[in-house]
Amino acid sequence: MRDRSSCVAPLLVVAALAATGCGDSSPHPADGGAPGWADLAGVDLGPPGACLTNPMTDGQACSGACPQGTAAVGNPGCNCWYACDPARPDCPCGRRCEALYVTGAGGDLVPTGGGACVPANGPGERCGRDGAGNPYGTGQCQQGTLCVNEDQAGANAYCMYECGAQRDCPVGTMCLPLQDGGTSVCAIDDSPMGKAAGTACSHGDLCAVAAECDGTTCRPQCDGPNDTTTCTGGGKCTALTDPANMRTAAWICR
Repeated sequence: MRDRSSCVAPLLVVAALAATGCGDSSPHPADGGAPGWADLAGVDLGPPGACLTNPMTDGQACSGACPQGTAAVGNPGCNCWYACDPARPDCPCGRRCEALYVTGAGGDLVPTGGGACVPANGPGERCGRDGAGNPYGTGQCQQGTLCVNEDQAGANAYCMYECGAQRDCPVGTMCLPLQDGGTSVCAIDDSPMGKAAGTACSHGDLCAVAAECDGTTCRPQCDGPNDTTTCTGGGKCTALTDPANMRTAAWICR
């Protein structure tokens, strides 16, 4: 079974709006278990959550007051993000609902009970932190996806769709249970003994870790749409999307 990658979520502080700006956020202690990987065994659970395809018109800098339906968040600086309920998140795609906090009288952070839809990495994008401790993108995954390790060492973590059955997953992935239980994800079809990047393949073949079959060739995975350094030889970091359900399995060099 695969395991979630260590979380890099911040504690989001509700900003006290003033002419001079807003308060800053405080770091969130990492959570989640030790890195792991997945056995090739499926499970059928209830339907997974999904993000909304509504257009995003928030994110503007705070200036006196935020529009109705948004929350002023310092993380750091100050932006107005869509408000959400962490217990029943309903954020647009490319976002995740994070709980909000205010600074109490003693300086402790106190949860407000509300949340904000903050930017997050999309399906197939790399997540977590690099060796220097810097996040890949935002470090976190959008609503309906989880940051999951692709290998035993935890060196390759990507945003994977939650799933209730194989039909929820894009081609090139399998609906597999997480090691800590509770849900399953659309995990990349790969194996430490899989075909090396550059090797011919067809859908259903297992490529090596951090590679994915595009139907003809095992392609190296890259970090996402803003990755301009991983791919060489004229290749570009490109979304591998299943035309049947328009879900992205991975970002690959081709």
